[in-house]
Amino acid sequence: MCVGNGKPKLSSSRFAQLETDGYICTSAMLYDVLMKAASDGISIDAVCRDLENSVTGNTIRELLNRQLSVEQLRQHEDEINEALAARMPRQFQERRVETAIDEHD
Repeated sequence: MCVGNGKPKLSSSRFAQLETDGYICTSAMLYDVLMKAASDGISIDAVCRDLENSVTGNTIRELLNRQLSVEQLRQHEDEINEALAARMPRQFQERRVETAIDEHD
């Protein structure tokens, strides 16, 4: 994901092979939308509305549905998690961090 601080984009393509060859939606846009939705915990539609020059959420879902089969979702999830872990800052990998999760609605 392009983070705007001089760091390179997350090169997920070496992990999960999601490609698009559209003239409006590029593979980079596809990854940017997915990574922003995952990291912010928001919907694909919300990301598409927030990003400039983005396609609609329906277009992104259509592209994903063409490339991802239900049988391979676990494999793709593992590949994307590996890609995210590869970009995790070193200080998080070297020390323990106490966390808590509130699952109450």
